[in-house]
Order: sequence, then C-alpha cells, then structure tokens
Amino acid sequence: MSLCAIVLEWRLAAHGDSLANPMSSPARLAAFDEVFAMLAGLCALAVCAAWQLRQGPAEAARKTG
Repeated sequence: MSLCAIVLEWRLAAHGDSLANPMSSPARLAAFDEVFAMLAGLCALAVCAAWQLRQGPAEAARKTG
C-alpha cells in the first residue's frame, strides 16, 4: 500500500499536481489512471503466477509418474 501511495505522489508530481491541492484536475485524474493501470498489471501478473501454482494432486502425480 505504501508503494502505491509513493507511486501516486510521484505521478502527481510528474503531472504538476499535488494531493494537498483540494481541487480536482485532469492532471490528477491522469495520475490516478496511471497508478490504477500499474496495479491492474500487478494483479494480472499475480493471477498468472497463482494459475501456475494451481495443480491438483492428480495432475502432479500424472506429470511425475
């Protein structure tokens, strides 16, 4: 979660905005969109990794023996 906040602050600064500014702006929305896309990519990567771990006992026995 902390990494997400750090990346969000970095993207906000790159777009020239800040969370201290109470007004919403297109730059803020772009920063949030970029961080959301990054998190979606990380979740997709985790799902792919979990899919590789999902072997039942019958499948594992067939592959080894």
